[in-house]
Amino acid sequence: MASSADSACSQQKTKKAKIEVEEKDKINELPGETQRIILSLLPFKDAVKTSILSRSWANLWESAVTKLDFDETNLSTKRRTQFREWIKRFVARQQRNDDASSPIPPQQLKKFRVSFELASQCCSNGDVDSWVKFALSKRVESLDLSFVSCRYYHQNYVFPCANHIKTPTGLSEIKPLRSLRFSHVDVDDETIQHLISNCPHLEELAVTMSDSLVNLSIPAAAAFALKRLELRDCRLLKSLEIADVPSLTHFTLLGLGYYQRTELRMEKFATLVDLRINIREDDVTFAFISSHAAQLAALAMRVESEGSWFPNVVEFTRLEVLEVETEGGVFSNVIRLIALINACPRLHTLRLSFKRFEQERIILHPNVDRVSRESIRVVEISGFRGCWTDSHFVQYVLGYFVGLERIVVHCNNTAGYVAKQQAREFKSRVSPAIDFVIM
Repeated sequence: MASSADSACSQQKTKKAKIEVEEKDKINELPGETQRIILSLLPFKDAVKTSILSRSWANLWESAVTKLDFDETNLSTKRRTQFREWIKRFVARQQRNDDASSPIPPQQLKKFRVSFELASQCCSNGDVDSWVKFALSKRVESLDLSFVSCRYYHQNYVFPCANHIKTPTGLSEIKPLRSLRFSHVDVDDETIQHLISNCPHLEELAVTMSDSLVNLSIPAAAAFALKRLELRDCRLLKSLEIADVPSLTHFTLLGLGYYQRTELRMEKFATLVDLRINIREDDVTFAFISSHAAQLAALAMRVESEGSWFPNVVEFTRLEVLEVETEGGVFSNVIRLIALINACPRLHTLRLSFKRFEQERIILHPNVDRVSRESIRVVEISGFRGCWTDSHFVQYVLGYFVGLERIVVHCNNTAGYVAKQQAREFKSRVSPAIDFVIM
C-alpha cells in the first residue's frame, strides 16, 4: 500500500516537473526578434540579469537593449573598478559586432547615461571618451553625461566629440538626438550652438557646472523644437542671449556668473509655463518674470539677497506651484512675500526653503493684506528653526490658508530639538483633518 502511494506521489512530481519545464521552455520557443523586443522593454539592470538563464540567453540582451544606464555612484571602490572593466568589455564587443557582417542590424540606442565620480582612478577619461563616441555611433536619442566632481577639488570632464560632430559622419550621428544633459562637463559656446543648430529633434538641453560657457547665444530659428532648457551653476558665463524659442515650455536659469554678473538678454517665450530663476536686484529678471505672469503654471525663485523682490507685484493668474529659496533673511521683507502669495489666486502648492532666519521679532504689519486662501492645499517649509520669524509665518499659514490639507515642515539640522519641539507644538493645535508632517 505504501509502495503504491509512493509510486503515485513520484508520478505526480514527475508530471509537475514536466509541466514546469514545458512552461519554462515556452519563452525559448518564441522567435528571436520577439525575445529581443521583450528584453528591450525591461530596465537595463533586469535585462542584464537574463544572461544567467541559459547559454542561449547569455548575450542575447546585448543585441536587444536600447537604454544603457551606467551608474556607479552607489558602488564601493572595488565594485566600481569591476563595473568599469565590465563596461569596457561590453562596449568592445558591441563595436566588434557592429563592424562584423551580422544578419542582425545594429540596434539604435534610445538612451545612454553615464554617472561617475571624476576623481576615481578606476578608469581613464580616454575610456569614457570611447563610450561617448560609441553612443553617438549608435545614433542615440538621449545622451546624459552626469559626472560627480570630487569633494576636495573641482574637476570637469571635457566633451570629447567637439570636432567629430562637425564632420559629415558626426553630423549624421547627432541628428536623432532629442535630449542632451551635461553635468560637470566642459562644453563650449560653439559646441552648444552647433548641437542646437544641427539636431532638428532636440527637445531638451541641460548644462550644469560647465566652466567653458562664456558668451552663449541661442537663436530661435535653430532651437525651434526645444521644449526644456536648463542652465545651472555655469560660473564663468558672462552673457546669455536667448531669442523667442517657439516651443519652450520649461526654462531653468540658476547660479550663473559666480565671479561676475551674467548679462542677460532674453525675449518673451510665448509657450513658457514652468520657470526657475535667480532673482537679482536688477530690472531684467523682474521684467522677464512679470512678462510671463499671465501664463506661468509653476514658478521657482532663488532669491540672491534681501532686497531682491518685485518692486511692484503683478498678478499671476494661472500659477499653481510657487517655490521660494533664499540664502538670506527674506522674512525681514515678509510683507512682500505675502503680497506675492496673495497675487496668485489659483495657487495650490507653496514650497519655501530658507537657509537661515533672523532672530529678531518681526510681526506682520497691520497693513498686510490678510486674505483667507481656499486654493492653497499644500505647504512645505524647509530649514525650519523654530525661531520667532519662521514660527510667526507658520502661524500665518495655519490661520489664513483655510483650504490647507497638508503641511510638511523640514526642521533645520543645527536647530535640532528646538525646531522639532516648536513644530510639534504647531501640530498639536491644527485640525486632525490636516496632514501635518515633521521631518
